[in-house]
Amino acid sequence: MRAVDGAWWPRSTDAAAELPGLIAAVDRRTGEMTLRVGLHVDAWDDIPHRIPVPGRAVRVGWFRSMDRRLVSLTMRGRDTITLRVIAPETTQESARAIFAEATGDAKAVPPDGAQTEEQNAWDNEGGRFGAG
Repeated sequence: MRAVDGAWWPRSTDAAAELPGLIAAVDRRTGEMTLRVGLHVDAWDDIPHRIPVPGRAVRVGWFRSMDRRLVSLTMRGRDTITLRVIAPETTQESARAIFAEATGDAKAVPPDGAQTEEQNAWDNEGGRFGAG
């Protein structure tokens, strides 16, 4: 697998349900706007052509040629962000190891489920995101 910029732990493989929260979190974290999301077609269910987000719609492309464990986000004003997707059924301990590998930070997933206010808001939106 190629180098990644972080990791994402969605709660399901329903792209229509999961991508809005990811896009919002990445936009907040980077201060840039996501223009396009790319993902592997066989790894996701219900993949829309566009994801509505406040003030715009983000295009979604699906491919068989990309690694099914990755999602890419093309940003306005910066390079593409590539995230390692952690399968929804992954245990907390395994997810911690994947986050640490992806971010280079063993603290990327808080111990014993302890979360910051920002992480709680993101979890309520449908996923967990860590970036290196």
